[in-house]
Amino acid sequence: MKAKVIINLPDCKIEKYQAQQREAYETWIPVLREKGIEVIKSVSNLEIEGEYKLEGEDLLCNCTDDLDRNFILKRFYFIKWALENRDFDYLFITSFDTFVHPDRFPMLLDSYLEKPEIEASGAVWPRMGWWPWGRNLIQIDQSKYDANLSLSGGSGFVLSRRACEVLRDNYPTFNADGFKDYEDDAIFSKVLKDNGVYLWHDEAIITGSPQQMYWTDPHNVGVPRIDLIGGEFLAAQSPLDGNMREVFANYKHTAHMHAVLAKYMNKREGYVY
Repeated sequence: MKAKVIINLPDCKIEKYQAQQREAYETWIPVLREKGIEVIKSVSNLEIEGEYKLEGEDLLCNCTDDLDRNFILKRFYFIKWALENRDFDYLFITSFDTFVHPDRFPMLLDSYLEKPEIEASGAVWPRMGWWPWGRNLIQIDQSKYDANLSLSGGSGFVLSRRACEVLRDNYPTFNADGFKDYEDDAIFSKVLKDNGVYLWHDEAIITGSPQQMYWTDPHNVGVPRIDLIGGEFLAAQSPLDGNMREVFANYKHTAHMHAVLAKYMNKREGYVY
């Protein structure tokens, strides 16, 4: 992997989300950590001094779990911490109901290095001409939208280092009136747009799964699943709460077969066809 990335997920004390968190830690997170990718969980803690403090793989954030500006602080403090303490190319900010493919996600970020104009990407909402059965990479014509763009429909979003710097420098003075308090992806989208950072819609990062459609499907095209036929291009997908163990079992089987085939064909082990 050429691109250096840190993945962030926010902690939540609600049992439903704790169950999703356990699934993520049992499946894709350990594999990405073995590949050298740092995965950091943002945890609220009002007892620390200062805005944030890293303890192990938890970033303690001086905020609460309330769905108000505190939720955004978990994301914002992570961005500030990463800029101050890590050398990285990209941050991926997501949630525990998203499955991140351990092979395709690093490859996706490596491809971004060849396109430095991609500084902020995700399953941008609203989906313009959305087609979920192939990978399209579309730069959004932001002149058509004012405040109703969102970097992510829920599956997560990628930020370049420069995009993170723009957020660090401009979010504290941004007037978020008119936004819901926990819409970090929409608020960050507006800050980036106002400061010359374009959004890209990458269909390899998708919100929706066969188990949970999440959004309407007006053309009845369905939604592929990251581990099954038709989902070979997907690098991250939500919502997959309750299905991650099955998805991961399929991933491990497929990765093993690819390794065997690559060895047989005298190609490098781990090659993804």
